[in-house]
Amino acid sequence: MPPHKTKQTLRDIVESGSVRSEDPSQADLPSPVEEAGGSPSGQMVSVRTYKRYPRIPASPLKRVYAWTIDATVLVLLVMMLGRILQGALFSKGAAPQDIFLFLAYFIIPTGIWGQTLGKWAAGIAVVDEQGRPPGVAMAIPREVAWKVVSYLAAGIGLFWIFFDKERRGWHDKLAGTWVVLIPDPEAPILSKLFRNIGRKKK
Repeated sequence: MPPHKTKQTLRDIVESGSVRSEDPSQADLPSPVEEAGGSPSGQMVSVRTYKRYPRIPASPLKRVYAWTIDATVLVLLVMMLGRILQGALFSKGAAPQDIFLFLAYFIIPTGIWGQTLGKWAAGIAVVDEQGRPPGVAMAIPREVAWKVVSYLAAGIGLFWIFFDKERRGWHDKLAGTWVVLIPDPEAPILSKLFRNIGRKKK
């Protein structure tokens, strides 16, 4: 295949696979071609694919629903691992391991997919300014430092989502993240059963 046709084909694939949002806040986002190092001449350095979600704030009730599921899953993990490992976790000398387990449950899934199990079931996701999963580097301070700040301020930083126009807690604002709704076709069945929770009637 001639080189110019190869470039054009690759460019067509990238452009056809891009996720475009009607959200005005994302109208100025760069295209996948631009982020991949493309140029008007069609020369490309690499191809990067990802999902981007429109910045539609998740309702506080959806977030509480997600938190409830995560808390339940963590309690079950504690009970199961406590019996299986017999003192290697959840004992006086195992504080570092315990902390690592709890943080890993939130940091790794949030960084890679933007979702814990609870958020997946609720049909919501944590995203960065461009509507993508934030990455582990951004998830670490969000889940560790900034959530601690939100908790220590008598929980005001967490309850801020009830009053903020964008439904962002202090940890979201400090980390530069948003918690958004996932479009219905991509949301899991559990989320679709509760899709109207906290949704305003038109």
